[in-house]
Amino acid sequence: MISALIFLLQVLAALDGTLRGVPETIVFPSRNAQTLFPNQVGVANPPFLALQLSSKHSKEESDYGSLTVGSSRKDSLEMNPEVDYYRHEMYRHQLLEAMNASQPVLMEKYWHNDELAGTKRHCYRNNWSRSVRPVCNSFHEIHMELPYTQQGASTNIHQENNMLLRANGSFFHVWLLLRPHFHNEIVAFKSFRYKNLFPIDAVDFYDAQRDAIIMERLTSSDRIMNIYGYCGITSITEAAATELVDEVMPMGGFISKEELAKLETEDVVPLNNLTLIEKLDVAILMAESLAELHGHEGGVIAHGDVYPSQWLRTPGGKIKLNDFNTAELLDWDPWNQRYCTVERCHQNWNRAPEDLTCGKWPANEGIDTYCMGNNIYTLLTGLWVFYWSAQDNEHAVMMMVLFGQRTYVNPRYRTSSLVERKLVELMEETWVQNIDERISIFDILRRLREIKELYIQELRQSSVS
Repeated sequence: MISALIFLLQVLAALDGTLRGVPETIVFPSRNAQTLFPNQVGVANPPFLALQLSSKHSKEESDYGSLTVGSSRKDSLEMNPEVDYYRHEMYRHQLLEAMNASQPVLMEKYWHNDELAGTKRHCYRNNWSRSVRPVCNSFHEIHMELPYTQQGASTNIHQENNMLLRANGSFFHVWLLLRPHFHNEIVAFKSFRYKNLFPIDAVDFYDAQRDAIIMERLTSSDRIMNIYGYCGITSITEAAATELVDEVMPMGGFISKEELAKLETEDVVPLNNLTLIEKLDVAILMAESLAELHGHEGGVIAHGDVYPSQWLRTPGGKIKLNDFNTAELLDWDPWNQRYCTVERCHQNWNRAPEDLTCGKWPANEGIDTYCMGNNIYTLLTGLWVFYWSAQDNEHAVMMMVLFGQRTYVNPRYRTSSLVERKLVELMEETWVQNIDERISIFDILRRLREIKELYIQELRQSSVS
């Protein structure tokens, strides 16, 4: 009797939704998930959005869900009542007004599903994008009472942890922790820089939170660095032995055109020691890790910061993708059945054109495929794109990229070997100016595998002859 009543209610609800033209069930489809690994079965049950549209709402009406930013409650598939919505909004308005002065683009990440969202009012986030699981108690048990030391100095702490400052970026320090009392376990302790010119604010917490959420979500992947814990703006992750950039560009990646011309009097001279098969293997691994993001079953993830230095080699020899602080979790527009674009502002000579316009050009995961082309160039040559000018004339290089100009590619790479010619052709397809016409990471991966197979066949034929 009860099951029959439930069935009747479901039928009535579905009928009501159909009459109103509102999708009753909204799924969050992935992009070409089966294309990544053909031997695996495609995703059968895509996850739901954080907010399920009800038949009570039409496209023109406001709803009050997916807005519990800063709330301690878990994400829910149910709508939050209107009263609860306004209570949270009062506090959030104060926070966002302060943040807007320093980073206007960040506002787009928070205004969702209400009348304040403007053109993006119907972009819905997925149901895990804010699922934070901090383990702060475990972090507080780690002794780190030490004075700030010079970079690279090794320090013992209370005979419990041995620490070494392994690396530092623009905003973060990475420490290696050797824990003798935990079977000599080595982990990486990533935290905001101890001395930084920039204040720590809500933006930093949001970036660190997003990094932790994505790494936790992709724990099952052996192409993504593992995360062991997160708290505030700090995370503990799998330790790396080396950075891939040291292998790809052992000479630093910069050289003048005149110096390079002296080296390449007869043929191209790649400034790394990788063989062709090694270059192909690394390129395939890079593409696979990005395809895990773009084809994620929970919704498309754009890494947003694709450089060779983002791939690390573990002590076991595996190469894994790292650092999701500037990643984008693309929202879904159920009304138009497509992913929403984002506005970005990350101006750097190695970035995609969409990153350089600061919101004027819409962006999606195509920003990663553009930079994947830069990675192929780096693997091929051992140089950064615009190697002769990027350090001293960064603004000029960015303007060149915006107007469709790309880095110089020695034409002899097209005739040096069949594999190198194929890589140059693929690289140029990633550099298409229009993001909607840019090749996808899945097609890049397929092409790279085909090129590798072609190269193996060439080697077999040459060995027979």
